[in-house]
Amino acid sequence: MQCPQCHQIDQVQSAAAIYKTGTTHSTGKSRSTSFFGPSYTHSHHSSHQTALASRMSPPENKTSQQIFTALISFSAMDFLWSTIHHHIQQTASGRLPLGYNTGAVFINLFLIVFIVRIAINSRQRSVQMKRWNKLWYCHRCDLEFVIENAGQQAATNE
Repeated sequence: MQCPQCHQIDQVQSAAAIYKTGTTHSTGKSRSTSFFGPSYTHSHHSSHQTALASRMSPPENKTSQQIFTALISFSAMDFLWSTIHHHIQQTASGRLPLGYNTGAVFINLFLIVFIVRIAINSRQRSVQMKRWNKLWYCHRCDLEFVIENAGQQAATNE
């Protein structure tokens, strides 16, 4: 690919190549033994990334973070609803003002909104990944640019 600024090709590299060559992962196991007890095996994982590889890394996948957030929110909602429900049962009337199924309705609405949000974020990540797969970098000019197709190059200033 040719850089749109300097029109050279020798210092141009794809974002994927920069990320792959600038990121290293290592895993290993170590074993320790004690004189009086059993031996233990420890696994470790480490990774190192250059500043440029970090800059050119692919878009984050936030699905696992969203699921964790949803579980925490769901647990908090369930606890809150249980507390309110228990408090209302302790009142003189002992009746729920909105009906017993109100909590289930709120929880179902929360789950629907959460699922829609994951779908939207998944679609956005797909668009971001398509762009990242077309992203190139010129080391000479320190320029990121996107190649839309083989005949057309559009420069970006990110």
